[in-house]
Order: sequence, then C-alpha cells, then structure tokens
Amino acid sequence: DEGENWSSFQIDWEYLDYFPSIAFTEDNLLISSYEVGTFFTDRNSIDWKPTFFISELTHDFVIHGSSIWLLTDHGLYLSDNEGEYWELKGFSNGGVGQLAVSDQGVFATDQEGSVFISEDRGIHWELKNQGLGDAMVNLLFSDESLVLAATHSNNPNIHSEMFKWNSISASWESLGLTNVAIWDIAFDHGKIYMVSNNNTLLISDDNGATWSETDIGPYPNTINSVSASGNLILCGSNNGVWVSTDAGENWDLRLDYLTEQYVNSTAIFNTTLFAATDNGVFYSEDKGLSWQPFNEGLPFSFIENKLVLSDGYIYVSHYSCGVWKSAIPGNSGLEIIPYHFTFQVYPNPVKDKLFIETKNQSMSYGITVRSVAGIELFTKEGFGSTELSLEGLTPGIYLLELGLGNDRQIVRILKL
Repeated sequence: DEGENWSSFQIDWEYLDYFPSIAFTEDNLLISSYEVGTFFTDRNSIDWKPTFFISELTHDFVIHGSSIWLLTDHGLYLSDNEGEYWELKGFSNGGVGQLAVSDQGVFATDQEGSVFISEDRGIHWELKNQGLGDAMVNLLFSDESLVLAATHSNNPNIHSEMFKWNSISASWESLGLTNVAIWDIAFDHGKIYMVSNNNTLLISDDNGATWSETDIGPYPNTINSVSASGNLILCGSNNGVWVSTDAGENWDLRLDYLTEQYVNSTAIFNTTLFAATDNGVFYSEDKGLSWQPFNEGLPFSFIENKLVLSDGYIYVSHYSCGVWKSAIPGNSGLEIIPYHFTFQVYPNPVKDKLFIETKNQSMSYGITVRSVAGIELFTKEGFGSTELSLEGLTPGIYLLELGLGNDRQIVRILKL
C-alpha cells in the first residue's frame, strides 16, 4: 500500500545475515545471499528455496535412489530432482563430518564424532551412539541394507574399531576388527571389501562376522580406495591402480595413463573401470591395460572427493566446483525404455504385486530386480504373463530388467 504498512518477510536460517541484491520475476521474489547462493519464494509464501549453491562449500555427496545428498560448510542438503531444487536437512552450523544413506535411514556425524540418525529423510534427527563407547566415528559407509562405522580416539586406551548398525536393537555392534585403520569400503553381491592400513584387503561374505585377508601391493604404496564387481576388484593408490581378476588372489599394477597419478576414488560398471585422479577421470574397457581420459566439460582436473556410479550416470565432485554428472561412456545398453514396448508392466507405481505381460504366452525370459545403483536384489524366471511380488522391498525406485536372449529391457519402477 505504497509504504504505509510493512510486514516481515524473512528466512529463519541464522547464518544468512547479508543480502546484497533482490529481484522479481513474474511469479517469484528472489534474493541472493553473501555466502550460500540464491533463494526464491512465490509472492504469497514464506517458504524460501535455494536455487543453487556456491560450489566451494561442497565437501561430500551421496547418491541414494533418485536423491542427491550434499554435504557443505553450511549444512546438509537434499535434492530429489538432479539439483534443480535443494532443501536444508539439518546441521546448518556446518558441523556434519561424515554421511551415509541406506534403506535404514540417513546417518551423519558431527564434528565430535557422534552419530545422528534420521528415519524421515532429515526432518528429525536422533543421537545414536549406543555401543560405540567413548570412541569417535570418523568414517561412515553404507549400501542399501548395511551401515558400517569406523572409529578412532585420541585416548591410547581406546582402539580403532569397526561397527555395524543393528536397526532392531537400535545400537552399534562391533565387527571384532580392532587396531585397524580403514581407508575405504565397497559392497558387491553380499560381500564387503575393506581397505586397511599396510595395503591389506579384508573380505567378508557374511555381513562382517568373519574376514579373510589378502595383500594388495608392496608397502608403502598406499591404497586409497576399493571397488568390486564379481571377481573383478579395483584399488586406487598413490601410484596408479591395482587390479585383480580372481577375487583378490593375484594383483597387477596397471599403469599406462595412470603412471605416478594419485587415485583417490574408483568405480566399476559391468567390466568398465573408472579412476578419479589428480589429473581428472579415466576409464578402461580392458580391465586396466589401457586408459582413456574422460574429462570433457569438467571445469577441474583434480577429483578431490569421490566418484560415484548411479543409474547409468557418473558423478564426481570437487570442493571448489561442486558436483558434476555425465552419462557413462558407451552405456547404450542401459537405456530406460517405456514399459509398454515389448512387455507390459503394471501397475507402476506399484505397492506389492507387479504384473508382467507379453503377447507370446509360451516365451520364457529372465527377470532381475536391481537397485538404481545397479546392484542385483533378486532374480526370477518368467514364462508368458508373470506375477512378481515386491512386498519385501522398501519404498523407492528400482530397475526391472527383462532379459530375452542377448536383448534386455530395463523399466524404472516406483515402489510405494
């Protein structure tokens, strides 16, 4: 009313105390903050939403299903639409240290090494240190159903130890591994691969109850990361990558482009190897014998954080440039096709039972249900029209792979 009356229109985040500019679109009001980017709201709302981040605040990220969790100096953020919209999910004082996301919830540590868990995607957080004693958690790892924590302490009487989360007792259970420094962990087809100090790879196929050991390479060639797919294991070191094609029995140092490069993160897609180095991203289609650069469009060369494969895409991050995404090279075989093409799949979204129909009732075909990360959850043989039970799966997005001879079709399924 031309300035006669005024009402407050604010953001309740304490660290936003300086707004150098303001602008209007046809429907929205936008402001820019000095530290954490631009925010917008419609003219009738006080619910502000960030539109992008100042990228030098990026510390780490986790891909879980169709969601991206981003760890920054100013808090923990969640995007469900590939970064177009971000929502603050806690730790606005920047105190979060480690992050893991699984079907059991979101796990985060503060700067003191205490673990907080959210079962409602970051709306509420609870302190969950039961079983850890006085040790501090310095690393968190997870797959869909398993969450592991590595601890350390400045107290010489408290040893480094590995724990796993028990959702039934709501407490942490020791894996019996003490005095071991863990650098990285990988999960593949029910197995856990753990890189420890002295270049030792620990492998468990019973959720950590028992472990076998194998030496990777000559010490002091430091091993930084591990990835696994079947019998193929890839480890990054401070001098290239080590590859085993026989489940860790034998190892070869694969150099080529990666000679004398620091490899701090690795990943495997089918039989294609990926390495994040101090000179960019490289990939190999011949089990590490030769490597090709994969850096077109990347504004940085040193991959400071980690490399993640999810749903046919490769993600990398850098502290000063944020998170970047690209399609996996040569990944034409993972095309997501409409569910009515050859097989009719319904209902989608689905609550419990999924129906697969084909015109050829005498045709047999393979059915595989995978997580969006490509991890196989279960398989079944289909014959003609088939009923598939999804009752044992938690709500989320899954990939339904239908195989017929050398052909396959992949359908994205939303489980309610």
